[in-house]
Amino acid sequence: MFAQKATPTHWTSVNDENNMTMYAVLVLDGVEQYEDALNYEIGVFDQYGDCRCAKFPKKKNNTGRYVYTLTIKGHDGLVYNFRIWDHTIDMELEATFLGEPLEFENNALIGSGNNPESLEFTTGAASGFELPITGYGEGTGNWYLIASPVGTVNPTDVTLKVGEGNMLNENGYDLFFFDQSQNEEEWRNYVLSNFQLEPGKGYLYANHDDVTLVFNGTAYTGTGTFDLVYDADANATGFNLVGNPFGDVAYVDRPFYTMNEGGTDIMSESTTGTVPAMTGIFVQATEEGENVTFSTEAPGDKISSLALNLSSGRNVIDRAIVRFDEGLQLNKFQLNPNSTKVYIPVDNEDFAVVRGESMGEMPVNFKAESNGNYTLSFTNENVEFAYLHLIDNMNGNDVDLLANPTYSFDALTTDYASRFKLVFATGNADDDFAFFSNGNFIINNEGNAMLQVVDVTGRILKNETINGCASVNVNAAPGVYMLRLINGDNMKVQKVVVK
Repeated sequence: MFAQKATPTHWTSVNDENNMTMYAVLVLDGVEQYEDALNYEIGVFDQYGDCRCAKFPKKKNNTGRYVYTLTIKGHDGLVYNFRIWDHTIDMELEATFLGEPLEFENNALIGSGNNPESLEFTTGAASGFELPITGYGEGTGNWYLIASPVGTVNPTDVTLKVGEGNMLNENGYDLFFFDQSQNEEEWRNYVLSNFQLEPGKGYLYANHDDVTLVFNGTAYTGTGTFDLVYDADANATGFNLVGNPFGDVAYVDRPFYTMNEGGTDIMSESTTGTVPAMTGIFVQATEEGENVTFSTEAPGDKISSLALNLSSGRNVIDRAIVRFDEGLQLNKFQLNPNSTKVYIPVDNEDFAVVRGESMGEMPVNFKAESNGNYTLSFTNENVEFAYLHLIDNMNGNDVDLLANPTYSFDALTTDYASRFKLVFATGNADDDFAFFSNGNFIINNEGNAMLQVVDVTGRILKNETINGCASVNVNAAPGVYMLRLINGDNMKVQKVVVK
């Protein structure tokens, strides 16, 4: 049974000296609302969008019905329509009032307590959203970040497609809510906390068996924008487990983490990427007052990025991303600190997503959880490279990723983390055309050109013709060098510091 609603009304009505009163019962899709009505607030709005009354119902003892006493404020000439706010899911229902608009008549009384007017609405069709879950059985992995597409729902109301029961099946399940402020115990277990699944939030879930979760109800139709928590004193400062609230694919306005293919840990996804329905993600707030927005509309701007995908066996287990446009970075974060990982160190911090310049070199760190063979593969989106090499600092291998975007290697848990280095120049590096890396000057060039390398005394150390991009070896001691790139009547000059 529902208790009488004590929550304040969502809408606030304007003041007016005149009023009229009507008694009403609520009918949704042909069904009169009884105990459920205590969660529904009816708002009365005039043609200018002002709220003129907002009320919950009260039970009438002599009829057993839940009746709204709507004391509507206003004056002659105003016309009213009705809206519904559902406090169970904390959002306005996408419902259409089927009656005629109500005109204000000073101090008029419509209906009576024993025979109230019926306010009839039609809503969107209820749907069942299905999410297949692979069971962990006697093994490990197969964790899922999940989200509700039907607003607030009790886990006991999320049913299973096959067999009886719900997502909390007796054969074994795990359900957690993430709270960054708890530090060493960020995960709150459902058994202890007994929480509901709320729109815009994500949850960690696993099941012993192969099951299909079914979310029953009306699809979420809110704005898709949700506040983020920033706790400066937390171990996981700024990290929020949020979720796609819609019943369809959504786009996110910031970089994020999603579960990896084996369900063993999280990995970064492409910035402003897509989030499937019923899927949770981790995002990071960098200060108080931030929010995240999910949208079913594709963003207009395309992100330029290079993804470093780390595989073990057939599964991608982790990822690091270099962005080549303006955008947010993302600190490195994992559910299991001992998981194998690839990340990019910058200024004594570790990142999963960083901003890159048009050319240069960048350290790439790697740490193995277990001894074995691993593979790095590279995929780029909306960016062309004139030069892209991976340097393996352990064995000196220099891999031209434009010729072969995959590199396999053996690793031990005791290896140093500073395993790799990226050396790159994008196709739009117009101003600077050279930098020094691994004993070579890397030249970004098109066609034939004459390259001259000059030291501080004016002595020409190198004078040779190059064709296209080139790696030019010069026995250069630490110091300052001037590089000239001459193509006919055109000459570029750049100062390069060798450390």
